[in-house]
Amino acid sequence: MKIIQYLVLIFFLISLSLFSQENKSFELIEEIPVFKGCKGDASQLKTCFDKKFNKHFKRRFNTSLPSKLNLSPGKKTLYIHFRINSKGKLDSIKVLAPHPKLELEVKRVLKKFPRLKPGRLRGVPVPVIYTVPIYIYIEETKTKRKKRKKRKESKN
Repeated sequence: MKIIQYLVLIFFLISLSLFSQENKSFELIEEIPVFKGCKGDASQLKTCFDKKFNKHFKRRFNTSLPSKLNLSPGKKTLYIHFRINSKGKLDSIKVLAPHPKLELEVKRVLKKFPRLKPGRLRGVPVPVIYTVPIYIYIEETKTKRKKRKKRKESKN
């Protein structure tokens, strides 16, 4: 069986902040942004949003990129902060990642995000800010494992 150098598993949307900024104060919005085809009450719409966000991200994220970046093995967190504007498009994308190329990849994926039905407050479309952590698990490569074992043996 071929050993994958880096295994990337992405878990999304552990926390979303569903607050809109209006007149420099935060208010809870009445209707969250919605993907085309999502229906139901507020909890069903949130679940649908989460699923479609995950599907879009998993489909478009280049999972081979971390293997080219020589990152240390273990759990890495990418923090994504973006706004869904009053027209339903993503903007103000900010990413904090362990490598600049990962930041660029996340921005590339989010720029291809489809237009959404915007969030609403008192019936008026408003921008909604989201913060999403994404977890990447990087597996130790066979080569690095051998080197680590050799160093350990040489110390003994």
